[in-house]
Amino acid sequence: MRSGRYVSAAIIFAAACGAYPTHAADRAIAGLPNIEDMVVAPDHSWVIASSMVGGTQSQGALYLVDVETSKPTRIALTAAEGTPLCPGGFQPESLAPHGLALRAEGKEWALYVVNHGGRESIERFRVKTQGSTLSVRWKDCIPLPKGGFANSVAASGDGTIFVTNMGQAFKAEEGETGDLLQWSAETGWQALPGSQQPGWNGIIVSKDGNRIYAAAWPDKQVVEFMRGRSGPVRSVAVDFLPDNLHWADNGTIIVAGQDSAAKAATDCYFSAATTCGLNSGIARLDPGGMRLTCAHKLKAADGFNTATTGIAVKGALWLGTMRGQSVLVTDACAADVPPRPEE
Repeated sequence: MRSGRYVSAAIIFAAACGAYPTHAADRAIAGLPNIEDMVVAPDHSWVIASSMVGGTQSQGALYLVDVETSKPTRIALTAAEGTPLCPGGFQPESLAPHGLALRAEGKEWALYVVNHGGRESIERFRVKTQGSTLSVRWKDCIPLPKGGFANSVAASGDGTIFVTNMGQAFKAEEGETGDLLQWSAETGWQALPGSQQPGWNGIIVSKDGNRIYAAAWPDKQVVEFMRGRSGPVRSVAVDFLPDNLHWADNGTIIVAGQDSAAKAATDCYFSAATTCGLNSGIARLDPGGMRLTCAHKLKAADGFNTATTGIAVKGALWLGTMRGQSVLVTDACAADVPPRPEE
C-alpha cells in the first residue's frame, strides 16, 4: 500500500502512553514457546495458542491455557484418516501452525489453523468441552491454491473463510505475490477483488460477514474491505508493523506487531535465533470511525519481545511472539473503550 491509494482516517490517541513505559501489572506466562497467535473462548475460560516452528523449535504445536490458573498444556492431537476435501489425512507431528481463528458451531467451536507442515493448508479442528477438559479433534483441511502461503485466517458465521496470502497471487502472473483469499464449500477459492499486493498479514471479519479488516504489514496500515465491493474502503495508519488482528468483546480491534524495520522482523522469522530482541507495538482500533483509541509501545526485554499477536482476556491483553518462551500479560491498552458509530 502506498500513500494516496486509500482514503486514510484520522488517528486519535485516546491514551498518550509515551515511549516504552512499563506497567506494574505486566507478568509472563512461561512454558509457551513461539506463540505466534492466540484465540480466546467466548467466556474467557481458556485460550488456544499456536506454537510456531522456528529458532530451535523444529516441531509446531497447539497449546491450551487455563485462564483462571494461567497453566499451559500442550494439546495432544491424534492422527486421522483423510476426507474428500483433504485426502492426505492428518499427522500431528507434521503440523506447523501459524495464524488461528475460532468460530462457534452450536455448543462446539470450529478452530481454523494456518499450516505450513507437509502442505500449505487451513486445518480445521472440532473443539468441545468435556467436563473440565477441552477436546480438540481434527476434522479436515482446505488445501491452499498452488503457490499460496497463508499467514492468518478468519471465519464468518456462514462458514466462509478469509486468508491473507503472502505467496503466489491467485490467478495472477507468475511471480506476483500477495492478496486476500476467500473460500466457501460452494465456490472454492477466490481472490477478494482489488486486494492484490504483497505483505498482507493479520485478518478478521465482522460478525455479519460483510466487512474484512486486514493488516498491511510493511505499510503500517489496517485496511477495511467490504464483500461485494472491489478494493479497500477505508484505512488507518499505525506506528509499527501490524501483525495479527483480533476482536475484543466490545467490538474494538486489537492490533499487535513489531516496532522495528521490516527487514529486521523478516530476518528474525527466517533465523535460528531463540529470541530476536525487537520492540513491540500494540493498539486498539475503533472500526466504526477507523480511529485508534489507544497506542502503546513495549521495549524489548529478556522476558518478552517481537510481538505478533494480542488478545483481550478478562481486562488484560495477552501478547504472543514468534520467538520466545512466554506470553506477556499486560494492562497496556486493556481498558475497554466503546466503539463509535460508523461514519
